[in-house]
Amino acid sequence: MEADTKQLEAVEIRPKKPLYQQEIDRMVVNVGSSVLTKAALPCRY
Repeated sequence: MEADTKQLEAVEIRPKKPLYQQEIDRMVVNVGSSVLTKAALPCRY
């Protein structure tokens, strides 16, 4: 077995909002963070 090392050119970090956020007066659901929205096909009307 041979060791193989690679140097990355760049690393991209993307912040993600949590699916649920509890605020003082309401519960916020971030549907953009849902796995179901990423798997859904775009709607055509």
